[in-house]
Amino acid sequence: MLGHRPLNVEDYLFILKRHWWVIAIPTVVLPIVAVVATLYIPAQYVSQSSVQIGQQKVSNDLVKSIVTEDISSRLASI
Repeated sequence: MLGHRPLNVEDYLFILKRHWWVIAIPTVVLPIVAVVATLYIPAQYVSQSSVQIGQQKVSNDLVKSIVTEDISSRLASI
């Protein structure tokens, strides 16, 4: 037993030698479990979007439009 003295590097190495499996088993087993789980879990990602298109509502006298194309050509480019 180590007693009631401060631990040094050799003590920590001795502890790691005795309990190496506490680090090694989770390091090997957990990635394997994670990979197997991802193979059996079905993909559930679904994405949707909607684009709302409308004419400019502010008068050209107040705000100069920076877009020179009409809506149909802009929609076709999207």
